[in-house]
Amino acid sequence: MAAPTPIRRHFTADAFVVWGDRVLLLLHSEKRMWLPPGGHVEPDEAPAAAAVREVREETGLTVEVTSPRLPAGLDYAAPRPEASLEVEVEPGHVHLDLVYFARPSPGTDPHRLIPNKEAADLRWWTAEELAAGRATPAAAATLPPDVVALALAALAREQGSARRSV
Repeated sequence: MAAPTPIRRHFTADAFVVWGDRVLLLLHSEKRMWLPPGGHVEPDEAPAAAAVREVREETGLTVEVTSPRLPAGLDYAAPRPEASLEVEVEPGHVHLDLVYFARPSPGTDPHRLIPNKEAADLRWWTAEELAAGRATPAAAATLPPDVVALALAALAREQGSARRSV
């Protein structure tokens, strides 16, 4: 009997960036899927900091994480991931993905998107477009259901906090 294939696990972090009534997704160049910006957590890097770095590298935006720090009130509490996913990217290779919510930092122009080589396209999506799974200009691209669910949750959270601050 052959030995089981060892599984390589890597921590990754991504961020659903909300601006007003829209959430930013990128069309991954190789996967042909609409995804939030994100990628591998570097050695000695905090996951939330990795999400912020990956957003900047893949979109040009500077963002701040809006996921709550728990327990609240502690200066050293880290932002809590909104979700943690185990995604098999290929046989024997698993990403342990920590998902955060974020918004553009003050003074950042959300219209000024600068995609890197991983992003074939960048687009701000409304809740209506996400819920409808509306066709995109990239005909062969997919919009995964888990991405839709988390993007809608990020929009709902940000819109709820905007209503509370009025």
